[in-house]
Amino acid sequence: MASGPQKFHSVPTPRIGGIAVVTGLLAGGGVLLALQPQFKFNTTDFGYLLLSGAPAFLGGIAEDVTKKVGSSTVC
Repeated sequence: MASGPQKFHSVPTPRIGGIAVVTGLLAGGGVLLALQPQFKFNTTDFGYLLLSGAPAFLGGIAEDVTKKVGSSTVC
């Protein structure tokens, strides 16, 4: 088993799960956008949601790809 702060799995484990979460969020937003008149979907608020989540998503993807733990996770 490899060593490191996040190497506690005994079997290989997929790392890039955030992509599935964001894909689901975008798919749900697309469905609500298509049904906008019925549900009064606010595209501005959805844009703010995507914008506010982008740093966490991008940081998580960068950590998953580089396999290095950033300074924000060392507490």
